[in-house]
Amino acid sequence: MRLKPEEKSSLEELYLHYAIPTDQLRRNAVVLGRITAAFNRLNDCEVDPPEILRYMINRRKNADWPRLEDRAKRFSSAMAELLEGEIDVLVGAYVAINVPLDEYLLRDGLGARLAQGFAMATKRTLPIPTLVAALMAYRKRGLLPCLVEVKTVGTAEPFADIDVVAKMNRQRFGG
Repeated sequence: MRLKPEEKSSLEELYLHYAIPTDQLRRNAVVLGRITAAFNRLNDCEVDPPEILRYMINRRKNADWPRLEDRAKRFSSAMAELLEGEIDVLVGAYVAINVPLDEYLLRDGLGARLAQGFAMATKRTLPIPTLVAALMAYRKRGLLPCLVEVKTVGTAEPFADIDVVAKMNRQRFGG
């Protein structure tokens, strides 16, 4: 998704107004919906919430997004909503699906597959955004296993971005 400078500016203003970090927006569909609706109204366009969120996350990763700093609203980690041992079950379901976590924002059905695998193993149902947010938190700690992309031709290669995040976290937190 490409935005004109005035569209990017309006989205940044909305983001700063709501002051919810991008990682938390995926768990807060109501606020993401409000940001998206206001953006569409202000810019006379029709963009879906997952596209808006993906744009914000990509801009943030490229150091081209405003930082909330102390203005950011605080939320508990999504991992806190999991019972003991459930993170292992969730990670197992994620590995079985074998699709990078960022793809869960745009590809229909991935979240449902993840939730189904989790529910079958734990006999407990949690909202898809909570499960994805828990995996994101786990990944930020450098604990999410490296997926191997299955290619139709050639050999499989690990996703390098996950290894980079894990290395940064080990350097940052020691270990």
